[in-house]
Amino acid sequence: MRFPPLKQGTFSSRINRFCSRIYVDGAPAYAHVPNSGRMKELFVQGAQCFLSSRDSHRRKTPYDLILVDSYSDELTLPTHQISQASDVEQNRHLVCVDSRIAPSLVVEALNEGRLEIFGDLRFYRKEVTYMDSRLDLEFCGNSVRCLVEVKSVSLVRDGISYFPDAPTQRGRRHLQTLVSAVRNGYRCMIIFVILRADAKDWCPNDESDPLFGEELRRAIKFGVEVYAYNCRITQREILLAERVPIHL
Repeated sequence: MRFPPLKQGTFSSRINRFCSRIYVDGAPAYAHVPNSGRMKELFVQGAQCFLSSRDSHRRKTPYDLILVDSYSDELTLPTHQISQASDVEQNRHLVCVDSRIAPSLVVEALNEGRLEIFGDLRFYRKEVTYMDSRLDLEFCGNSVRCLVEVKSVSLVRDGISYFPDAPTQRGRRHLQTLVSAVRNGYRCMIIFVILRADAKDWCPNDESDPLFGEELRRAIKFGVEVYAYNCRITQREILLAERVPIHL
């Protein structure tokens, strides 16, 4: 998936859940944050970021915040001991903070033949209402209907990605809905799309939300399939990349 042309900025502060203050060309401006996660490890003052312009008289913010330039947790040398720019660049990672694109990345990968987990299933529709939940995707094929919830992940520590980074009642409800759907004959999945390249594994964040972890383990016992993929990201595009192991 290609990004629109992005403009570089410098992160200043997060005003509220969906608004951040940034500097563009040295002047203060405001950007919409298309992600409800806390992302405290990314949203630090002075972080380099990349923005998409949104020209609309209906909007209060002229930009969407798309990418944040982060550093890997593996970079442990003090700043005064880093002698070459490459030492820094090798541990720098672009992180996409636009959670809206995660379902589209899954559909794109399927259409391009890069997702073996779906077998002969084909994409049917987005935004599926089932019981009291709205799930992201539905696939079908050979008399099988498959409901899929996609969660975007941004938190990575020491190469391990975690979800969620804050308690999520909505996420727990989605898992309960998937369990009900399995009981009614659906094939069901939850896919964690890690919107960065430096994740080698995925774990439920029991420290942040132990109830989500409990619901996830329960869902697996009832037949809900769980997968996680990292992404390859540049300033021009983002692609679903490698499937990473799940650790419960």
